[in-house]
Amino acid sequence: MDMKTKLPNIYEYTDFRIFLNKYQKTRYSFDKQFSRIRICKLLGIPKSRSYFSDVINGKKVTDTFIERFINVFELKSHEALYFRTLVLFNQATTIDERNAYFDHLITLNRSPKRILNKDTYEYFKEWYHSVIRAMLDIYDIKKNVNKIGSML
Repeated sequence: MDMKTKLPNIYEYTDFRIFLNKYQKTRYSFDKQFSRIRICKLLGIPKSRSYFSDVINGKKVTDTFIERFINVFELKSHEALYFRTLVLFNQATTIDERNAYFDHLITLNRSPKRILNKDTYEYFKEWYHSVIRAMLDIYDIKKNVNKIGSML
């Protein structure tokens, strides 16, 4: 691998499909054997030419194929655990499930963390702060502040 070519860090993703797509494209840039068709073969479905693309485009991934992706993409133990949880998070069917998997992803994430100062924390603590700020950049609502509430 070229020193300038760095494979994507799974901990930077909240969508496993985007991770798989980016990883495949990056690796293919220096390893032409890592094509989408070859990935299908490595996943154990040699007659399929489109399974990987179908997954990238939204096809559900079963537990069996989660494990196969982990092997093909050579994810280490903690990365594999994050990937499993990421797939479950992305494929969750209820908001409660999704929230539970998201909380688990946060605990598993190994990205560098930094401490926010109190003002920054207070700003991002509520979702509507940044929405209102963005609205002020787009709309001239100084004359009609009540419009903010109706637009939210």
